[in-house]
Amino acid sequence: MEAQLCRSGSQCPDSAPCCRSYRTGISLPPSEGMDLPMEAQIGICSSRLARETESCGPSCACAPGLECYRLRTGMCCAPFSCYNATWVKEMEAYWRRCHRDPACRLPM
Repeated sequence: MEAQLCRSGSQCPDSAPCCRSYRTGISLPPSEGMDLPMEAQIGICSSRLARETESCGPSCACAPGLECYRLRTGMCCAPFSCYNATWVKEMEAYWRRCHRDPACRLPM
């Protein structure tokens, strides 16, 4: 079977819903704020689940035990990547508490 080229998961079949750049492996389209050269914005439809720290998104699911999460940083728009699901839940709880606490310092 020949690989199907894509620019987003919406161009991929249900059997291989993830569009990954054939040059960088990043799921396409890239996360907001991520600039990729034009040639890296062409991908191949894939059914492989993303591994830890790999790019993920609505059509590029993470492997079991991992969750798609965007790190909170002082810079805009870190990409969504797969992280340990337990750690993600801890981070989400931390940020929920932090947003309610006026003394909590958010990243800058």
